[in-house]
Amino acid sequence: MRLLPIRGLLSLIFAAGQFGMCAQAEAPRVIQAWSFYSTPPFVVDERSNAGLCKDLIDQLNRRLAGEYEIQLNMVPRARVNRLLESGATGVVLFAPSMTFGGISGSSPYSWSIPLMRDRQTVISLKPPQGRQAVFIGDLIDRGPEQIKVIETVRAMIDAGNARAVMGNHEFNAIGYVTPNFDDPHKFLRPHTPSKVAQHREFLDQVGEGSERHRELVTWFRSLPVALDLGSIRVVHAWWHQDYVDEIAGSVGSDGFMSDDFLQRAFCKGTAECKAMEGLTKGLEVKLSDGHSYFDHQGEARRDLRCRWWHESQRTIRDVAIVPRHATASIPASPLPEDYLGSPATGSPIFIGHYWMDGIPAPHLPRVACVDYSAAGSGPLVAYRWTGESTLSRAGFITSTD
Repeated sequence: MRLLPIRGLLSLIFAAGQFGMCAQAEAPRVIQAWSFYSTPPFVVDERSNAGLCKDLIDQLNRRLAGEYEIQLNMVPRARVNRLLESGATGVVLFAPSMTFGGISGSSPYSWSIPLMRDRQTVISLKPPQGRQAVFIGDLIDRGPEQIKVIETVRAMIDAGNARAVMGNHEFNAIGYVTPNFDDPHKFLRPHTPSKVAQHREFLDQVGEGSERHRELVTWFRSLPVALDLGSIRVVHAWWHQDYVDEIAGSVGSDGFMSDDFLQRAFCKGTAECKAMEGLTKGLEVKLSDGHSYFDHQGEARRDLRCRWWHESQRTIRDVAIVPRHATASIPASPLPEDYLGSPATGSPIFIGHYWMDGIPAPHLPRVACVDYSAAGSGPLVAYRWTGESTLSRAGFITSTD
C-alpha cells in the first residue's frame, strides 16, 4: 500500500487493517500522515496545529493504541506530490478524489470508503488592500464544479474584488442558446455532435434549458471581451487593437451584448465575427491541403493557433502552438502575406487559452499566458503583478508552489 486518502473519520477505522497486523510484542507501527490544508477548520492554531487534522489523528491514535502510531505532518501540496512520486508510504488527509486522479480501478492509490463528505465553499475572498483578481475567461466546460466556480467569481466581482473577461467557451455558450434570426429553428452555434460534446459537462451541471442556465448565459453576455487597465491589458487569446476597438464600438455603452450584435458576431465574414474570434480564440492560420495535426483532445485540425506575439516570424512552424508531438507535422512554409501577428508593444498583456506546458514564464517581456493546462494535468497558474512594465518568471505562482 502506498496511500490511503482519508475523507472522514470512519473511513480510516474500517480501512486501517489493510496496513497489516502487528504482533502484540512489537512496537506500534508508525504511519506518516500528511495534510496540505493549513487553514480553518483543518488548522485553527498554527503554533499547536490544533484543528480538524490534529483532532482526527488524536482520535485515531487512541483507537489504534498498541498497533499503530500515526504521525501528523503539515506540508505544502508540492511536497505531498513529491512524496507520492517517490513512492513514499503514508496517508493523505482529506484528499479530494478529483485532485488525485479519481477513485477507480486504475488509481495507483487505495481509497477509504467515502462515508463522510464535505464541500468547500468560499464565503468571502477579499484580496490584500490595493489588489484585485482578474480572471482570464473559460470558466466552463471542464471540471466537476463549474457552477461553483462561476458563483465564486461572480461574488468576487460583485464585491469589487475581481474582474473577468470573456473566454471562447463563454462566447460559445451564448451562441449555443441564441436563436439564429435567419432560421429560428437553429442556433448561432450549431448543435453538431462535436460541439454538443464539448459543452456537455456544463449543460449537465447547470441543467440544460433551466432558469439557471438562462440566467448564467445572460451574465456571460455582460462580460467584457478585453480590459485595458492602463498599466496592463487583459484578453483571453489575442490583443489586436483594431479588434478591441471594433468590439468597443459595436457593443452598447453598458457592455451588454445585444441580440443584434450577436447575430453579426456569429456570422462569418463580418467585422464583428472576425473581432470576436480573434480576441477570444486567437490568431489562426489554415494549413495547406495535405497538412493537419492532432490537438490535445485528439481531434485532427487544420486551423493552427499562432504565437501572434512572436518576434522572429518567418515560417508557420515558427509561430505554431501545437502539442509537442505534433511539431514535426507543421510545415516550415512561409507565413501568408496577410498574417497579422506582431510583437507586443505598450503595456503588458495577460492572456489564457493556449494550454501551455513546462515552467511558467513570460513569452516576451510584455506578454504572459496563465493557462498551463489546468483542465488537463497541469497546475492552476496566476501572475502576481506589482506594477512592473517588464514581466518576469518570478511573478508567476502556481497551485503546486
